[in-house]
Amino acid sequence: MPIPLDDGDDIALAGDLVTQAARLVRAMRRRHELPAAIRVLSVLDEQGPLSVTQLAAAYSCSQPTMTGLVNQLLQHGWATKGPHPDDTRATLVTPTPAGTAELARVRRLNGEAVAALVARHPTLTAAELRTAVTVLRALLADDTSTSTETGDRTS
Repeated sequence: MPIPLDDGDDIALAGDLVTQAARLVRAMRRRHELPAAIRVLSVLDEQGPLSVTQLAAAYSCSQPTMTGLVNQLLQHGWATKGPHPDDTRATLVTPTPAGTAELARVRRLNGEAVAALVARHPTLTAAELRTAVTVLRALLADDTSTSTETGDRTS
């Protein structure tokens, strides 16, 4: 049976996890100077093809902002738009093989950068990195608030 975190120090530590994870993501974005649309590819990878409206909801942005991001994907050849099977007024955004390859490249770059940081750190180990990833995966797998109405595909 899980032990709840109710101690003030445990709650602060849990909050710090979120802060540090967000800082790591921002540091990787700055390091690689990637277009913002790359993050949309990650949403599509996680949830499958989505309409612009669904993408905007999943990404927590306005529909016009998402339209601009989707246009970036289309210009790079990283996604296509096709007919929505259930709504003739909407289209579905789907990653292309080039988009899938670009997302894999970015993830590899991020992995290499974090691995180098861990290797240079005087006290961190690969086992601790595995534990951190295990914790984040478990927390996100249990968090149904990150799903959209289309269903969350966890992998």
